[in-house]
Amino acid sequence: MGNEPLIDKRSLGNHIAALHDLSSAQELQIALDALGGNVSRLARTLGISRTTLYKRLGTHD
Repeated sequence: MGNEPLIDKRSLGNHIAALHDLSSAQELQIALDALGGNVSRLARTLGISRTTLYKRLGTHD
């Protein structure tokens, strides 16, 4: 308990369409980690630019 992830990283790849519902920076970071840190892939999946994804994550390219 306590250290359990909000989203099961193993199943995230199987449900990539569900990424469109991600909104919080924490959820986005979990999805990004599950995709091996591939910012371009996550942004493309979400239908947003990498710049927008970086802004939502609170980081800068």
